Amino acid sequence: MDLKTAQPLLQLRGVSKRYGSFAAVDAIDLEIRQGEVFALLGPSGCGKSTTLRIIAGLEEPDEGLIRLRDKDIFSSVDNVLVPPQKRNMGMVFQSYAIWPHLNVMETVAYPLDIRRVSAADKAERARAAIRQVGLEGFEDRPSTNLSGGQQQRVALARALVYEPEILLLDEPFSNLDLRVREQMRVELKLLQRRLHIGVILVTHDQVEALTLSDRIAVMNAGRIEQIGTPVELYDSPRTAFVRDFIGAFARIRGVVKSTEGDFVTLGVANAGTVRGRLQANARLAPGDEALLAIRPEQVRLDTSDNALEARIDALLFTGDRYEAVLNCGGQRVETWLPRTVNGKPLREGDVITLDLPQNAATVWAR
Repeated sequence: MDLKTAQPLLQLRGVSKRYGSFAAVDAIDLEIRQGEVFALLGPSGCGKSTTLRIIAGLEEPDEGLIRLRDKDIFSSVDNVLVPPQKRNMGMVFQSYAIWPHLNVMETVAYPLDIRRVSAADKAERARAAIRQVGLEGFEDRPSTNLSGGQQQRVALARALVYEPEILLLDEPFSNLDLRVREQMRVELKLLQRRLHIGVILVTHDQVEALTLSDRIAVMNAGRIEQIGTPVELYDSPRTAFVRDFIGAFARIRGVVKSTEGDFVTLGVANAGTVRGRLQANARLAPGDEALLAIRPEQVRLDTSDNALEARIDALLFTGDRYEAVLNCGGQRVETWLPRTVNGKPLREGDVITLDLPQNAATVWAR
């Protein structure tokens, strides 16, 4: 199914939430489509968890409209507020909220208990949910005997057991160690594709958002900076905040020497001149201070007409490459470098030529 043509599952229009004079969520608009994983990504305090709690009905916004399919579940104009238990949404909390006095079967079946589902139907649906997350044979296991990854699966099964229209995940992997976290990301992606359920994921982890999501909303100070696919956000950030939050960039300061169409030539003191593509919506003129930004994986060590000289101050070994700290005309520049060049290992103190492909480098106003 093409997600671009999928029907809207959830819509937010002008949703705001204030605490006194502080706007935790500031007039945001969102549309989540059927069958997609949509991430709310940003630093602590940006409003992403508050937005998720508003969607779930755990927080009441001050104004705006929230629509699930064709039904309003919140409207400040029409005074509509559907309670959480009637929104048909499943939620997995950061802490999992697994009760120690219940076993796996009892935990997963609990949402069906409060919905007064018959005993036979409850058992069948709980076993099906447990099977979906790969925990067959664990039905009678006490929750205290489970690993972190297994508790995460139980929390997922409990959220899925009553067949919600949308699954809400609030930092679901933050309490897991790295290897289990990577494994759970893969398993969640496969499960979501199998069930074709809409998912809203809240995270501050850009890798988590990029690997799991079909689209991402980058949030900052209660507002949405940019919405796009992982590739769109990575390749074409529209704001400096998105640029600096998604992935890594090598940054070099300079002064505009000339502009020609979409390209700008910068002079970098004591290092040379370099060209880059003008960032969308930027306005620069000769003499302006500017910033050239390029993804570290696009930096080369070849000799070309678009190159700067730099000295290696530090090399940090990461396995297949180095994280390098360079001195480029007196500026500190951080990038990635290969382990060898023409068969020779790089060493701290080496003077190198940084080839910066002009189509990969973007020039921003400072």
